[in-house]
Amino acid sequence: MENYECDNKILSDLKCIIGWTYLVNLNNPEIAREAFMESIEANKECSRSYTGLGVYEANHKRFNEAIEYFNRAIEINENDGENYFGIAICNKELNNFDVVEEYLVKANSLEPEDNRIIEEYAFELLRQGRNKDAIEYFKEVLRENPSNIEIKNLILELEKSNEF
Repeated sequence: MENYECDNKILSDLKCIIGWTYLVNLNNPEIAREAFMESIEANKECSRSYTGLGVYEANHKRFNEAIEYFNRAIEINENDGENYFGIAICNKELNNFDVVEEYLVKANSLEPEDNRIIEEYAFELLRQGRNKDAIEYFKEVLRENPSNIEIKNLILELEKSNEF
């Protein structure tokens, strides 16, 4: 990393923002990863850069590595729900279902307006056979996004079935 005459935290934050821009908006994960690594090099306490690396690893299906990054981010900032959500998704992909609900509940408690978490939690309840509870969460997703036809049809199908 080049040597700039500014505070390392400012440089770290800037690199982190650049990383997220490349990861989310510009769909260039390799440059994003580089920016996150440079951010951490400037400030090892930049939790959002660890979160970004977790997302990067999860997108590359390296779920155990992603979990390590999300956990490191939590060590720095335990109030970022995205890290718990990431751990839940990674554990789901690894078939570690025994902890998925725990992490989704924690993520939802920190980010109650995040529809991704609510929807994922509804699917987890469905996987557990808790269809009646799942329907309530799917309805919550629909309140935020009433044009979601897939969720509407799923609710109708679940309500018609006698499985709950």
